[in-house]
Amino acid sequence: MIAPDAVNRKPTEQIGRSGRARLMSTADKIKHAGQDAKGKVKEAVGHLSGDRKTETEGKTDQAAAAVKKAGEKVKDSMASAMDAMKHKAKEHDTGRGGRGTGTGRKGDR
Repeated sequence: MIAPDAVNRKPTEQIGRSGRARLMSTADKIKHAGQDAKGKVKEAVGHLSGDRKTETEGKTDQAAAAVKKAGEKVKDSMASAMDAMKHKAKEHDTGRGGRGTGTGRKGDR
């Protein structure tokens, strides 16, 4: 349930740790995409004007954005894995795991 005052909050102030992490992750992804686009523009301007320094800066910006995007993918994968583990543990705790609560011996089946 969303708190009544949640409408007036900034995205980074939302209630709940996972909600805040997702919003920050989205903001980071947007920032990284912007850095990549800026790098492409710099590279193109440098190439067209013959300014190697600007062209190299553009390539550097693109490479930095690519590294950050890769880090985001790892972070997203880890978050998905943690969510899956929490879901599986919750199923197990509520008895919906599908395997029963036996000791694993043949006589218990």
